Amino acid sequence: MDMIREIDTYKSQKGYALPKGNLYRTRIRAVNAIYNKHVKDGVSNRHIWRMYIYPLFGICERTFYNYLKKDFEE
Repeated sequence: MDMIREIDTYKSQKGYALPKGNLYRTRIRAVNAIYNKHVKDGVSNRHIWRMYIYPLFGICERTFYNYLKKDFEE
């Protein structure tokens, strides 16, 4: 059930009419949104990456931490 909500979160962040070249920025926003949602519950970073981020995006843990350092908020 959590995986379906995470996919919905990603789709809501992604939108449907993105200009070309914004996928990287959108992916980082989605990863940060999912992370911010689960970090408030006291879950470890590795658990968030393993259970929510990796199955959805397929990125390694190091890339996950690099995404957390970037801030593309508008």
